Amino acid sequence: LGRRECEAPPAWMAAPGGAAVHADPAVETPPELGAWKLSQYGVAVPAYDRPASELGWDEIAGELVAMRTPELARYRRASPESERDPALHAHIQRIDRAHVARLREIVEAHGWPTFERVGARAASAAVLTAQYAGHDPDFMERAIELMTPLARTGEVSPPYVALLTDRLRVYRGQDQLFGTQVEVTLDDSGLPVVTPTVPIASPGTLDQRRAEFGPSPPRA
Repeated sequence: LGRRECEAPPAWMAAPGGAAVHADPAVETPPELGAWKLSQYGVAVPAYDRPASELGWDEIAGELVAMRTPELARYRRASPESERDPALHAHIQRIDRAHVARLREIVEAHGWPTFERVGARAASAAVLTAQYAGHDPDFMERAIELMTPLARTGEVSPPYVALLTDRLRVYRGQDQLFGTQVEVTLDDSGLPVVTPTVPIASPGTLDQRRAEFGPSPPRA
């Protein structure tokens, strides 16, 4: 699973936002600014009407799936982060921070969203949202702590533990453990070449670590 691959959720994860999700007034006022942002970016920074503690799991599932919008996926695929328009990059960061803050609120109020609680789509969306919590590494670490025992009992997808672990270690400047963070390029023959974006720690025991948490998760 490449770093750029995991930035674009597949079409089956796209869903419209629920009634509790609306444009952030602080970002979308005055009205003409809001109209410009929507025409420029296609998606607004979300805000939420109700505390997460008041939501049921069905409502939480809707919010989680809505976080993985096709527009956001297109932004991430458009260009490498280093080449992205600064205004667009800042907009994406505001969206990511809003999503992560809401996910953290959900987890603190209800626990980690599992397959049984929210379904496979929303459970996957929760992990894909958590991977952009580089600005909040404590939450990423907490997510890994919560997911690890759930992965061993099949309540969340084990490979996502590997994904988040590697993402956190990359954010902290450490070698990755599972080799999920890679770049895929094509050689002169057009064949894919997979290269880790950062070194893999203790490569001699890599297969043992991967055996516990399964193969790579679906591209997202």
